[in-house]
Amino acid sequence: TATYEQQSNAVNVWYVAKYDTAAPTEGDEFSDWGGWNGAGDIPVYDLPANGNGSDIVQLALSRLGHPYSQALRGTGNYVDCSYLTLWCYRQIGISLPGTAAEQGRYMVEHNLTVAKESLQPGDLVFWSHKPNGRYMNITHVGIYAEDGMVVDASYSKGKVVYRPLFDNDKQVLYGRPQ
Repeated sequence: TATYEQQSNAVNVWYVAKYDTAAPTEGDEFSDWGGWNGAGDIPVYDLPANGNGSDIVQLALSRLGHPYSQALRGTGNYVDCSYLTLWCYRQIGISLPGTAAEQGRYMVEHNLTVAKESLQPGDLVFWSHKPNGRYMNITHVGIYAEDGMVVDASYSKGKVVYRPLFDNDKQVLYGRPQ
């Protein structure tokens, strides 16, 4: 099994070979990405509420203010967006892949996608800000809290934050890990 660092390096090498530029990082407020919308036609399912949703939100909130770093994620208190979701779900015995894009792929391949209107606490929200060669060009993931709020490890803020859902036109997928 490849480590997260090896996966990231492989993606960057591929991106440089294909586009002659470094791969964009998983982040959430890159203004130069313009009107990109990576959404496709993904089926959604009427899934039962995850009985652990509130626990997931509380776990995510326990990491508020922890520093953001892709390179150091999982060491000390460092997290990036996908490590935050992976860590929270791991605490309740649910395994998720290591990157936001692979977590999105997992939701689709396991029929765990839901409609935005059906979001429950603990659900995952995925964003696509720019074509990046990853699954659905997903660049970011956060944990839906409730009442239009999300907990995520923000690249632009440099830490884990609790804030209103953002970039509605860039949200491409919603999932409910079971």
